[in-house]
Amino acid sequence: MDRETVLVPLFGWVHLTNEVTTPFGIGNPENTGTTSLMLVSLDADENELSGSHALLESGESLSHYSATAGAVAIGAGAVFPTGVDPAPGDVSQVTYDLPVG
Repeated sequence: MDRETVLVPLFGWVHLTNEVTTPFGIGNPENTGTTSLMLVSLDADENELSGSHALLESGESLSHYSATAGAVAIGAGAVFPTGVDPAPGDVSQVTYDLPVG
């Protein structure tokens, strides 16, 4: 299985899948950065679908992340506590198995 590492923006989302690969989900997503990371299912307007988020702290992983019905993409974004800005050297990244579809 091929794995990919993607740098995640400290603000906003990066797409990990597209409309074709989203239904397959992503295997073994792991937070390989230094910040907390959120995986979400996104609709066509880039909005998070209700109940779709999965929070991964640095070093944590899941066996699989499945998109919520109606999603057109799986996105990832950095998460910071309210009122806390990124610190110098903060890196947000996710490593995962490429979807097979």
